[in-house]
Amino acid sequence: MRQQNIVQFYRAFTFEESTYLVLELCPNGSLMDMVKARRGLTEPEVRFYTVQIAGAIKYMHSKGIIHRDLKMGNIFLDRHMNAKIGDFGLAALLVTGRDWQTIRRTTLCGTPNYIAPEILEKGKRGHDHMVDIWSLGIIVFAMLTTKPPFQSKTTDEIYRRAKERDYEWPSPETSKKYISREAKDFVATMLTDAELRPDPDQIVQDNFFLCGYMPVPSDINSKLRDCAPQNPAFYDPITTAQQESVSRHNLRALCRDCGVGPWNQEKLVTKQIWRECAEEEQYNLTPAIPLSRGIVYRPFDEVKTELKLQSRIANYPPPSSQLDRTDELSALSQSAFPPKAAVSGLLRAPPQSFAAQQRAQNKPASSSTVARSQTAAEPTSQPAAAGTMRVRTRLGGLSSAAQKTEETATSTITGSRPVRARAATSKAEQESAPAARRAQPAVPRPSAKDGRSQEDNKVSLFSPSEYQEEVPDTQPDMVLDRLRRLQAELERALNSRSMAILKSTDKTPPLPQIVVKWVDYTNKFGLGYILNDGSVGCILRSIPTQDANNKPAVLPPACMLVHGAERHCLRRDDANYADRHQIVPMNEGIYFYENNGERGITRVRVSPEMFRVPMNSDGTVGKLSAGRDVYDHRKRERIVLWKKFANYMIAYGREIEGPSSSSSGREDDRALQMPTITDPTAAPSDIVTFYQRFGDVGCWMFCDGHMQVRLDHAFPLP
Repeated sequence: MRQQNIVQFYRAFTFEESTYLVLELCPNGSLMDMVKARRGLTEPEVRFYTVQIAGAIKYMHSKGIIHRDLKMGNIFLDRHMNAKIGDFGLAALLVTGRDWQTIRRTTLCGTPNYIAPEILEKGKRGHDHMVDIWSLGIIVFAMLTTKPPFQSKTTDEIYRRAKERDYEWPSPETSKKYISREAKDFVATMLTDAELRPDPDQIVQDNFFLCGYMPVPSDINSKLRDCAPQNPAFYDPITTAQQESVSRHNLRALCRDCGVGPWNQEKLVTKQIWRECAEEEQYNLTPAIPLSRGIVYRPFDEVKTELKLQSRIANYPPPSSQLDRTDELSALSQSAFPPKAAVSGLLRAPPQSFAAQQRAQNKPASSSTVARSQTAAEPTSQPAAAGTMRVRTRLGGLSSAAQKTEETATSTITGSRPVRARAATSKAEQESAPAARRAQPAVPRPSAKDGRSQEDNKVSLFSPSEYQEEVPDTQPDMVLDRLRRLQAELERALNSRSMAILKSTDKTPPLPQIVVKWVDYTNKFGLGYILNDGSVGCILRSIPTQDANNKPAVLPPACMLVHGAERHCLRRDDANYADRHQIVPMNEGIYFYENNGERGITRVRVSPEMFRVPMNSDGTVGKLSAGRDVYDHRKRERIVLWKKFANYMIAYGREIEGPSSSSSGREDDRALQMPTITDPTAAPSDIVTFYQRFGDVGCWMFCDGHMQVRLDHAFPLP
């Protein structure tokens, strides 16, 4: 985030056992330090800082972020005494629009004196961005009186008073400080029910900001940290029209600087954080935490700027007289993000993930790591030790077993990613690098105690007693043959000069299944997707485990598909829905798929009753049992991980309207036709067997052979 009233983040790195953040320096301490040293601030100072805080809150909310721990101790003062909001340890994402109500937060968090009443109602309605407005009201009260309005001896008493709005202003008899009626009314507008609180633009239009002097930035200096202002205007009431005009002018100028209020000539345009994370994911800038040694983590916008600079330099070579300057800029750009190597094929390899960069620091590169989906062989090189990385929102609470997933290439069911070869900085390096890599010795694979590698010792998700169906046409040779036929047909169509003529009697083929929302987390766990019929699928990478003899083994890639899961998750707050507390809907079987390499994919249908969560006698939700045997336990681990993916995708909405987006309730449940497998000899049309991203282009291959191509966030082309 880049806003003048938010503490700026610069860098992050790991040294020994700790991760360090490099943040903007605020040498004048916090707002709490100032209020304690001064025993309260004047109303003009409160106006000044309230406008700055309101501007920062508006910016955060426009990015889809709620702070949830706003207090004087988290508002810092820079060298010019400007307010800077920091400490985003309890911040959360909140998406605007039609999905606003579906992701209201329910976590009880914050500082007791500043917690909004709706946060205390955990598990009921939840809370949203208006909790920050409540905290601002508390801050204004504390700046004027030196203490929060609901402060008490016990936390329970604080919570009771906050729920009942039980607070009092200091009386003139006990306090020498005068507090205007406008200030008291202003605080009352924020310490009210969430739906009645003003937004930041409305806050700065309150009468409180015009009932007295409005300071300019030059009036606020470091002396005010310990001493009261000496300017008489801070204490004199406004008595003339000229004084009122000056204050109004100062207010509007400050609001324009802070990006808040109706007086901005330019409309604030920001990109939601989750969209920025998606853009970063396109570059595979997902680091492993803690950061590896030698890795420096920087804001993505800096990296993106340098990438654009590098692209301009590469496309438009400068005159020979400017070669020295160009070399400087190229070196600067390459230090942030290694350029892409030239590809002789039709497709350009996407950037290498930072997880792969970090692995490469301790593991020599091998030419065998090139993905099968590349059109031409590309020798890979080791990334630089110092890279640039960017953290994106993670799926909370993913199982510990999945976190130990190997960072090896995935098989056909998950779609392996091509790695990116770094462009050499000189022609000589380009010529010598392939020869040097060919001379590298092969790295031996780690082996288990019995002499077999962990990948060779594979175990299954399915019990021998379970009926396993072989999914037709999923053997690798058949899939590749189908792709070759598709390629030949596309080339024929592109080279053809004729036009297809459709007759009026020709029947329009039914619309195929398409992916309308997905989350790509293949560098650790796998891939989740939502189909246009509301089914939710999840493809998981191979996972290390142990066999019956407690020897290292690996579970092959697996996939789960749950029909009607989107509707089920959306009705989790519907009191009329009997299965709202269950992990999966109880009216349709769960299909598990397992990749067996050259043998293709097998599937097993499991009753949803296996995953039923019991209800306790007091009405609370119980825990999912471990299962009868190791096979049941493995399925439970994967269904829990599937649930994490489903909640994450549904929380951030769908990008294309499907039939399940506009309907809910029992009548719609009866009208919904759950897809079932009626012909076991036919390949299913709702199972994704291959996924690959080439830059901004995503490609999905379904088990029945139809393909979906998606250009960034554009409409998919089935």
